[in-house]
Amino acid sequence: MLKKILKKNVDLVLKRPKTVIMIALLITVVTGILATNLDIELNWVALAPKGNPAVEEYEQIIEDFPTLNNIIVVIESEDRGDLLNVANEVEVEMKNLDKYVMSVSKGLDQDFSLNYGLLYSSDEEIDMMGAAFLDPNLNSFYNLLNLT
Repeated sequence: MLKKILKKNVDLVLKRPKTVIMIALLITVVTGILATNLDIELNWVALAPKGNPAVEEYEQIIEDFPTLNNIIVVIESEDRGDLLNVANEVEVEMKNLDKYVMSVSKGLDQDFSLNYGLLYSSDEEIDMMGAAFLDPNLNSFYNLLNLT
């Protein structure tokens, strides 16, 4: 059966080469035109069903809170006045880059960090900290500092 199909194919190519080339060119042109409408989506959300409310809500959250493109600028100074002045200038300059920067946050809320900082730690980190803080020797505390 396979030999018959291959023999007919060879006969067609040998007897009508121009027709085979024209058909191949036509198929190439048609698939090329159809390929211009293809989109490449490189995220896993593209696998989810279109129009799903959960997917739309997730995309809205990602748009409102882009977490993968953060830049942290650290400014150090002995003089607190200079530090505040430079921080204000940097904040203004960063806000002027509105084409590239969506939001600018100046400073660190220390009260929030002290009250809720452990909520952002992994279970392993909390276990390591607990063991280090319960040990009366300073060796485990210093070992913890070396791990982080």
